[in-house]
Amino acid sequence: MTKPRLVVIGGGLGGHKIAHALQSAMETVLIDPKSFWEIPMAMPRQLVRPAELDSIVAFQRFLPKVRHIQARAVAVTPELVRVDGGEDVRFDYLVVATGANYRSALVKPLEGDAASRIEYYRSLNAQVTAAGRILIVGAGPIGVEIAGELSEEFPEKIVTLMEREGRLLPHASEKLSSWAAEALAKRGVNLVVGDELLSPVAPGSDVDTAGGEAVTGAGRRIAYDLALWCLGARSDATFLAQNFPDAVNDRGEVIVNACLQAAGAQNVFALGDATNFPAKGGVPLHGQVKVMQRNLLEIARVGPAARLLPFKPPPALDLAVISLGRNAGVMKLPFGEFRAGWMARAFKSRDMLVGHLRKDIGV
Repeated sequence: MTKPRLVVIGGGLGGHKIAHALQSAMETVLIDPKSFWEIPMAMPRQLVRPAELDSIVAFQRFLPKVRHIQARAVAVTPELVRVDGGEDVRFDYLVVATGANYRSALVKPLEGDAASRIEYYRSLNAQVTAAGRILIVGAGPIGVEIAGELSEEFPEKIVTLMEREGRLLPHASEKLSSWAAEALAKRGVNLVVGDELLSPVAPGSDVDTAGGEAVTGAGRRIAYDLALWCLGARSDATFLAQNFPDAVNDRGEVIVNACLQAAGAQNVFALGDATNFPAKGGVPLHGQVKVMQRNLLEIARVGPAARLLPFKPPPALDLAVISLGRNAGVMKLPFGEFRAGWMARAFKSRDMLVGHLRKDIGV
């Protein structure tokens, strides 16, 4: 019996797990412009100690039965995915797992192989090591974690963390925001909140190694040797829009039903930040992965008549674990808010979840 063909677009936090779970049950193809999966939580640690965490894993190490097409999907029809090299890839079932995309490789790699990504971190670490004054623009979780790593590893450096909203972590609770600000300020990090950067303009790489002087709306002038922009990401599944106009909203998200099927396309699925589910992040993604793995395995066993289970979003817990280096962090958990160092190490800060996520795929 011929196995149905599953094509997964995107090998990130959700896509690599779908491909890993289905590689024996279906003829599985992964489309991703990278040759590796990177554990994104490790990025702030990589800036200060690029050899400490093994957070970059080649797809071939854990997807031996998967055909990997190292390219970018540019269009989807009801039966084919077209990639930017011109190849048409046939599918019976499609999973869109492109996540949230950043405009540069600073936070999330855009393409290339593992060796080039490792060299990127080594080069950036050399710039960080050489810089005496470092400016971080954007105090969401990534910016705060970078400030935490820098201030712990290089206490002699002048680190400035800038956020145009009125506080750090503007989407977290006020208590977590206050605790993070207090911890960073005690380490000497200069916190500039409620002020907007007028110049310089962020370069395409989100990394300015030339140095200079930043000018803010309030008239501050901040000298820097290295500047990093951490301004967030957005979903982009517009490659579906031409042939499935009802499946993509104006934010570039895939509109899905309870079974994670794209609107108007029962053989197209999506999960994670690529979808219009309001709850984003690791907790809802974990549940979506489990449901999708089960549903696709059932399809592989039974065929199109398989009974699909719906994804039930977890309660709105507003969970957050923000690392502030190897020995500190702030957390909002189901049973309260905390800033104990031992808890931060246990939940995330020790290895930035690398060991846990590698264990999931047996590497």
